[in-house]
Amino acid sequence: MNHSLLSRRQWLALAAVPPLSAAAAAAEPRLALVLSLQAYAQELGPLEATHRDAELVGQALQELNFKVLAHQDLSLRQLEAVTASWLDALKAAGPAAVGFLYFSGHCWADARAKRNYLVANETLPQAREILRKEGLGPAHLHSIQAALPRVGLPLRRVTHALNALRNQANFVVIDSHLDAPEPELLAGPAGTREIATNAMLVARGRPGVPAHDDNAFSSALADALRSPGLEAQAVFKQVQMRVAESTKGRQLPWIEDRLVRPYAFRPGRAEPAVGSTGRRVALVIGNAHYRHAGLLFNPGNDARAIAKALRGMGFAAVHEHMNLERQAFRTALSQFQAQASEAELALIYYAGHGLESAGRNFLVPIDAQVLSDEQLEEETIPVAQVLDHLAGVKQARILILDACRENPFPGAQGSRSSAGLAEMEARPGTLIALAADPGQPSYDGEGEHSPYAEALLKHLGERQLDARLMFGRVYESLNARMQGRQEAWIQAKLSGRPVYLNP
Repeated sequence: MNHSLLSRRQWLALAAVPPLSAAAAAAEPRLALVLSLQAYAQELGPLEATHRDAELVGQALQELNFKVLAHQDLSLRQLEAVTASWLDALKAAGPAAVGFLYFSGHCWADARAKRNYLVANETLPQAREILRKEGLGPAHLHSIQAALPRVGLPLRRVTHALNALRNQANFVVIDSHLDAPEPELLAGPAGTREIATNAMLVARGRPGVPAHDDNAFSSALADALRSPGLEAQAVFKQVQMRVAESTKGRQLPWIEDRLVRPYAFRPGRAEPAVGSTGRRVALVIGNAHYRHAGLLFNPGNDARAIAKALRGMGFAAVHEHMNLERQAFRTALSQFQAQASEAELALIYYAGHGLESAGRNFLVPIDAQVLSDEQLEEETIPVAQVLDHLAGVKQARILILDACRENPFPGAQGSRSSAGLAEMEARPGTLIALAADPGQPSYDGEGEHSPYAEALLKHLGERQLDARLMFGRVYESLNARMQGRQEAWIQAKLSGRPVYLNP
């Protein structure tokens, strides 16, 4: 077990980074505690990425004039001691101080008490003995809950102590998921709720959504902390954006924000969000009345509802088309290309039949009749060509495909799969959203809208919400309704600036 500070190589990396300024450090004491627990006993589940997490975040905090105290692989007694020492230092620094706790490791909850614990690196014999005394089997989440008070530090012990300090601002960042919400996040003495403390709690995953053992969150956090001109809320929104992008919308970091006044880690001027000032345009197509493929019921309803929502969000132009034949489809794309080249943000939404062949995706006009794979190029619209029509957009391109409800031409299978679209690689500045995972069919639905369109309409109009986060919420809503039978998918390559569909 290694319970020392960071390695010599890591400390040299930290020391080589110039701070913002000595004057800033003196005026506003910044104290950070960076904890990475990785060498867990086998029963608790060893990790691989946490020490690198600490190195990335520690370097960024050092640049921001934080005095960084970094520890690895602590026992419970050591974890309690270093946390208490950091809290004492914050108290001594006075009301102008800013505290930052970063923890990368296991965070589990006692389901009965709904209390999260930062799990310490207890040795293998100790962990076995704890489990034996509790009469528990192999250490999965449900089997170690009773042992948590003996192997973990209650998270609320930290948040309650920070509440009593009343520093300028405090941040508790957990690079793990929380198994349970923290209902008494900032509860004061005797359970009172005191909201005056400036504090923010951030976790890599929402309560109950498992986190991955990789460096995606720490990398996103380190980059966002360095961004000039961003207030703390914007910093952690940027972290949300990046994690949503890297997990294809399936993990959204969770934020409990109790900051009562603005706080910026690094002064400067932030770039405006994409879509907040420039022109936004959209092309919406709903194909349902097919002549040679199966009829669909909801694409028209879906497309009209999406177009109405986009107009209500202030899009400068929304081109709405229903039941397009091949030539009309191509004409609509060409006309939209001229509009999109003058726009900061352009969006295309398509509802209807789609199919995949040899790893390529195609959209199906209502008059298409495909008897062999050789006819695909002539009878359908390759998705790659659709993306070509967005090439001139200045900042952000959004392509939404609520397609592939079924194979529309089952009698001419050829090299085509029976269900689903193929995975696509987004081009720079582009976000591609599919109604279902690659290889998975989407459903037309029995109500007024398809399940995907219903989830999309629920979140599309949310104000000042980055597109990556919006599609992450669509994923959550669709997954909750369909119970895993249909899972939305995104692939994004957008800039670090937020991309607002509805600023």
